[in-house]
Amino acid sequence: MKLGLEERVFIIGGGSRGIGLGVAHTLLEEGARVALVARGRAELERATSRLADVYGRDHVIGRAGDLADEAMTRKLLNYVRGEWGTPAGAVLNAGNGSGSSSRELGLSEWQRLFAANLWPSVVLAEHLLPDLAAAGSGSLVFISSIASRKAVGAPLAYGAAKAALEYYVRGLARRSGSDQVRVNAIAPGNVLSPGGVWDSKLAEDESSWQAYLESEVPLQRLGTVDEIAAPAAFLLSDRASFITGEVLLVDGGQVSV
Repeated sequence: MKLGLEERVFIIGGGSRGIGLGVAHTLLEEGARVALVARGRAELERATSRLADVYGRDHVIGRAGDLADEAMTRKLLNYVRGEWGTPAGAVLNAGNGSGSSSRELGLSEWQRLFAANLWPSVVLAEHLLPDLAAAGSGSLVFISSIASRKAVGAPLAYGAAKAALEYYVRGLARRSGSDQVRVNAIAPGNVLSPGGVWDSKLAEDESSWQAYLESEVPLQRLGTVDEIAAPAAFLLSDRASFITGEVLLVDGGQVSV
């Protein structure tokens, strides 16, 4: 299905690997232009180069930096505007679920996980929104987690940060609707990606983790990056033009059933 995204410009946070990289592939296949952002320069440069070889260097750019840094985010947006014009939206995917499993985390751990999972998305959204409002159109897609909905063993501060992100999505959708800017989120379940958490878990004890999936996930398997990227691309497109304030669970039924 063609989504009508040809030549539209999108920014992808956490775009050098995992879900962010998968979204980049999907958007590029639809003919869009993507600006990848990630903190790790070397990994980002490799990802940008590989994508550019496939889809063309006029459709992919990469900028290393922390989206929670307002000065960096302003420079990023100025650079993208200078190269391609005003973005049509963004996938706000920056985040990190690694953390302490302790009950008493301590303030520094709370601050660290909120800094990783909430502030980068909020900063990019707030700096991009004036452009989208001026254009009278646009779409933001945030990447949340099923940890926002249910205690699934994730670090407490991670789940709380994602729950806060979903409240922000719903509130922002209401405030941005009059500008015809749509704001949605996807809450993935257990997703397998190269070098990701589930890659490591399966390498350590595949049979035990498969038994867990068969017990806890109605579809009895892990999700793929493409299965998150496809609904993200749909939500960015005009085919989702009457959808805003939604948090879409893509979890094989683990939380939603």
